[in-house]
Amino acid sequence: MYEPDNSEDYSGQFKLRIPQSLHSFFVRHSKREGISMNQYCSTVFVSISKNDAVYSK
Repeated sequence: MYEPDNSEDYSGQFKLRIPQSLHSFFVRHSKREGISMNQYCSTVFVSISKNDAVYSK
């Protein structure tokens, strides 16, 4: 699998297939927050990565 040499080579995009129920969850929650689903998911992923950093110490 190709892995870029530096962060400039990452596009910031990836396609992820998820169950319809999870998709529905993201749609509902992002609408409730008044933000796009993309922004909502990005926030969730950042939160997960921060938690991972805390627990990996």
